[in-house]
Amino acid sequence: MVRFRPACRPPSLSLKNEHVFETHEDMIRFLFESWSRVVSFMGAAEPFRPDEILITEARDDDLLLGYKNLRRVCVTRMADKIYKTPQCIGFCGE
Repeated sequence: MVRFRPACRPPSLSLKNEHVFETHEDMIRFLFESWSRVVSFMGAAEPFRPDEILITEARDDDLLLGYKNLRRVCVTRMADKIYKTPQCIGFCGE
């Protein structure tokens, strides 16, 4: 089981938008489809390719929010903008 929450402040808002997936691949597919709808609404072709989604190594546990093996979910491109440093779009864990 993989829990995903988008990066936003405050964390309580992020938890309201939490999604649970069976695998990381399911989560990546969901992120691609969700962001594709948003970015196409704004007029761009695609936000990023699924292979441009990076999941970092597990850091620590987030005891406050109940995530184990917390990882950052980042992208290297958003629509036409290519980032030098991957940008965090959310967090995942168990």
